[in-house]
Amino acid sequence: MNPTQIEIARLTGLSHATVSRALADSPLISEATKEKVRLVASELGYRKNAVVANLMAMMRAGRDPEVRSTIAFISPFPLDQYCGFDANWEQFYLGAKKRAESLGYHLDVIWRNKPGLTRAGCTAILRARGIRGFIVAPRDRPLGRLSMDWKNFACATLGHNMPGLHLHSAMADHYQNASLALRAARKYGYRRIGLMLTREQDGYFSGMFKAAFLLHLESVSPEERVEPFLQLSDPSPSKDRAAREWIKRHKPDVILCGGSHVDELLASMGLKVPGDIALADLTLGTPRENRAGVWERTAETGACAVDLVVEQLHNNELGPPAVPKSVRVEGTWHDGPTMPRRRVSR
Repeated sequence: MNPTQIEIARLTGLSHATVSRALADSPLISEATKEKVRLVASELGYRKNAVVANLMAMMRAGRDPEVRSTIAFISPFPLDQYCGFDANWEQFYLGAKKRAESLGYHLDVIWRNKPGLTRAGCTAILRARGIRGFIVAPRDRPLGRLSMDWKNFACATLGHNMPGLHLHSAMADHYQNASLALRAARKYGYRRIGLMLTREQDGYFSGMFKAAFLLHLESVSPEERVEPFLQLSDPSPSKDRAAREWIKRHKPDVILCGGSHVDELLASMGLKVPGDIALADLTLGTPRENRAGVWERTAETGACAVDLVVEQLHNNELGPPAVPKSVRVEGTWHDGPTMPRRRVSR
């Protein structure tokens, strides 16, 4: 059973009110007293009750306790820019919002990179709004760091964790999705299958597309072997000489890719899709009539991030977890004209 504040008060010789204020980091309590209370609380294994803490936070903020609880969606941009940045990002948000509302929560977007918003300022906003949990949305620099108050909130990331910080996370199952696309390409009659990504994409996907592709290469004949190209220029793929040479040398039947970078490259070379070469997109945010590939079911991934935060709130678990867990959502194959069937498989 979780120790109570009354037990902490008895062991410290302080009043219950003082202990409560000290645990809430009240400025009315001296740092020495706070440290004394925290030490005893730690020794007893005391944890805040997230439900009660959320209720008290709303009451202090002058909000009606009957108003449903809120989960924050920590975004690198304002909502309109965030949803307009990438189709997958919009689906992350919409999936998280729908799932939060189905569980009785409101999803509140907070623009973390707003000019002048410090870590302390962001924490103050969260507390003022009675928020005890948040989701870290994908960022424009996905492998960079983000300054947040991690220890006092239930949190989860959408996509990969930041260096040096391991939280619960929800993401697409990139390895499984690449395997799915490879099986579809073989089934549809393609034999010289290539993989082309930018450096940033390869890093963001933690090499999972590459890992699945390298395993595929072990099972093909030398005539069918196409080495992956993972250095496609992000700002100007159409001018990438190395990528052009790779296509001319390997002559792939189909290229597995992420986004429109390869489309730009092929168009600049005068190659038509699918007449000259086929394409399959590994990162479809939504099924598209004009494109074959893997639909990542991104909205479901956003919903899973909400589930991770709500689970922590219900279990009174705040801060980085001792045992981080990752939920990986498998995509589904989506037929499209960019990779038509070459023959009927047997």
